[in-house]
Formats: sequence, C-alpha cells, structure tokens
Amino acid sequence: MIDHTILDDAICTFLRSSCGHATNNQALIDLAGGKWRTVDARMQAMRKSGRIRWHGRSLKNHPLGVRSHGWEVLTEPDRTL
Repeated sequence: MIDHTILDDAICTFLRSSCGHATNNQALIDLAGGKWRTVDARMQAMRKSGRIRWHGRSLKNHPLGVRSHGWEVLTEPDRTL
C-alpha cells in the first residue's frame, strides 16, 4: 500500500492558502510523480474520507468565503495510530 501522507498534507496546505486549483499547481504535480490525475484522485479520496469538502466555486457557498477553488479542509489526520 502506498503512503500518500506527504501529498495529502501538501494538498491540504495548498487548499488552505491558495485560491487556485490544486491540479494546476506544478509543485503538487511534481510531488505526485508528474501526474495531475494523482492529485485529483487524492483529493477525491480525501473528500470521501471527510478530510476535505467541496462547496462549489461560488464564494457565497464557502463558509469562510475566501477560497475561489471551492474546497474546504475539514480535519487533520489522526497521526497517533
């Protein structure tokens, strides 16, 4: 099983601090082995696990009202296991 911890954490950091889309960020693509689809797949996996949430592109839908990419980071992973 592949450990995606570093990529997942980098995606969450990006989502908290940027208004662009993670699949267009070259640093994340490089971290994902040069594949933007890997970034997209990890975002969908984190969405399904409840770590991130999609609100849509409208700023009025986002609870913080600050991220035009439409994603919100909900939880930090439990590293105690």
